Amino acid sequence: MYEALQLLTGTLAMLPSAALTLAGAIKKETLKADKTPIEPTLTDGNEQFGMDDLSSEPARREVIAVVPLFGALSPHGEFGRTRTTAYSKLIQQLDASESVGTIITHVNSPGGTVWGTEEAANTLYAITQAGRTNTITVASPQMASAATWIGVASGQVVITPSGEAGSIGVISMYQDWSAWLESVGIKIDITRAPANKARYSGIEPMTEDMKARTEELVAADYEKFKTWMAKARGIKKSEVEGRFGGGEMMQAEDAKSAGLVDRVATLDEVINGVATKIKRRN
Repeated sequence: MYEALQLLTGTLAMLPSAALTLAGAIKKETLKADKTPIEPTLTDGNEQFGMDDLSSEPARREVIAVVPLFGALSPHGEFGRTRTTAYSKLIQQLDASESVGTIITHVNSPGGTVWGTEEAANTLYAITQAGRTNTITVASPQMASAATWIGVASGQVVITPSGEAGSIGVISMYQDWSAWLESVGIKIDITRAPANKARYSGIEPMTEDMKARTEELVAADYEKFKTWMAKARGIKKSEVEGRFGGGEMMQAEDAKSAGLVDRVATLDEVINGVATKIKRRN
């Protein structure tokens, strides 16, 4: 119960349906923290190989690394499939390799917690700005909210023809269990010091003061999100909400017309396009 409450009460850059599904899984104890390493797909355009083979590749920055950014995102895998801390560490490692010329972030995610999202986006953006490694994001098929926050940090943002992107906004969903506790005969007396200690417990109703504080936190994170989108996509902050769906998802062609993404193509087409350029150089 309390892990689900922690997820929903925190500020989320995630589709509500995904958040509620995750909360249900947490309550049933069917969802555990995922510590599985993120495994990139590495290719030189002809064959695939593993991370251990990078050291044997020619130091020409021509390897293409496809890095998955899948499932609900959180810093340490608490609520989903991808740890944003692990993602950041991996792309830094790939950028440092003299063999890797392109990092393609393959996104299929409903978003995640605001925690950790800004840091992952900053890491990818720093790699993009440094210019040692070409960075591309491919939304295939879904790039929502926190995933969009991270994904647009690449030098080029692509979406598959049937894909969708956007959901630029922040939510918080407080669960009030007090009526249910009362219905089963459980009464809880709370003593706290100071007055604001641990108010979001789920065992008492949300007060107007709590609601106002939550609205402040959500608004502050939304302002951060809009500031980032404006910076990454080269538009005014005041244009973000109106151009990029007003908090809703956008279909591929609409996202391209609005400038949320740069072009429409499949993941395979993007990989093959990069590989073709490599072959032409050689």
